[in-house]
Amino acid sequence: MTQSELIIKSLTSVVTLAGILIGVYQFNKGQRKLQENELEQRAFELKKIHLGNQFEAISKFKEIQSIKYKETTETISSIIYADDYQPTECKHALKRFWQLYWVELSAVEDREVEAKMVELGEFIKKLQKVNFKNISTNDKKQLYSLGYSVAQTIKKSSKTWELPEGFKKQE
Repeated sequence: MTQSELIIKSLTSVVTLAGILIGVYQFNKGQRKLQENELEQRAFELKKIHLGNQFEAISKFKEIQSIKYKETTETISSIIYADDYQPTECKHALKRFWQLYWVELSAVEDREVEAKMVELGEFIKKLQKVNFKNISTNDKKQLYSLGYSVAQTIKKSSKTWELPEGFKKQE
């Protein structure tokens, strides 16, 4: 075998080996890209699931909040528009107000609603101390105003589509 044949055979072997190595490299590179794409797809799916779960949780919360807000505004309305604060109906409305105030509404209200409820609650306490006797026109106007303020704040709170501050995940 001549030297040129030996060189040709050697070069052929080197070129074949280089072709194989390049093929293996490109195959591995393609596999890595497929794995990266698969990981990105899984991350996207997990994010989608997470967002779906968040939406479901907020949706359920807003449903419960809406029920409590509605009951609160109805109860406040019963108190504000009572002609006589002694009948059973008014006593029931006052009792229900305080149940909502201290427990049930506290579980779903945002800070603004809480602040307005505190203002109204303080005023109702003042009126209850005198057993709702001799309520002046100004007291009645203030009661209307405070009730209206709670209702408007509830309306604003109902329009937001997020959890109140105390319910957000601490990170």
